[in-house]
Amino acid sequence: MQQSHKRFHNANRWQERWYRILHPSHKLFWEYINDNCDNIGVWIIDLDFACYQIGIDSIDLKSFLQNINEDEKRVLQKVDRILLYSFVPDQYCPRKPLDPFNNNAHRSYTQLMIEHDLFDWFCQNHSRVMTKAVEWKESEQTPKRPLKGDSQRHKEKEQEEEEEQETEQEKPPSSNFDKAEKLFNDYRRLIRYEHEYPDHIEEGIFQKILEKGISYDTLVSDIEEYASELDGKHGEPPEIFYENYVEVNHE
Repeated sequence: MQQSHKRFHNANRWQERWYRILHPSHKLFWEYINDNCDNIGVWIIDLDFACYQIGIDSIDLKSFLQNINEDEKRVLQKVDRILLYSFVPDQYCPRKPLDPFNNNAHRSYTQLMIEHDLFDWFCQNHSRVMTKAVEWKESEQTPKRPLKGDSQRHKEKEQEEEEEQETEQEKPPSSNFDKAEKLFNDYRRLIRYEHEYPDHIEEGIFQKILEKGISYDTLVSDIEEYASELDGKHGEPPEIFYENYVEVNHE
């Protein structure tokens, strides 16, 4: 049972008629349930244990309820529970409503009302106290989009980049010039500049691609052949580059 260590009591109750006319055992029982109820004024009925702690032989619950509620509602019995009618407004909000948005304690009281299935009862009988609690409950029931962690955002970014690359690869060249440029750039990527040529050789290779065309299957060997024709100095690139290219790009 959730229970705070300190409770407010009305010091003037000793002068008020409803309290003065109570039987001493009923006064003790009233004080007992105020001290032992949970944080919204609910006490699970256990008369034997209450009598043992108070130091009396017995308590007539029906008689107690009739006497304590003679002039106004103070204690309600709901099956196996007792509810102190004004406990929440008297203890927590005599002037302002509960504010579960900004007060953690008030939030716990509101959640306790829901757990006891008493939220609607409080709304009906203490509407002033429950205005913000109603708004808070509605906001909690509204589905919220889960926050994305860094790993999820990183994964989505990688997926977007992969999709962009796939789209770029699938996009057909708009002209022979674009196709030739793409072929030569693929070649440069494969050899990783281990067979880098001077600018005038690269320009000549590019021009031969435009004039003679080239096949994906023979990309590396054709470009090396064009380079040899231009200066006769560059040999074949390592076989592994050609094999990797065919494996990845062969159609």
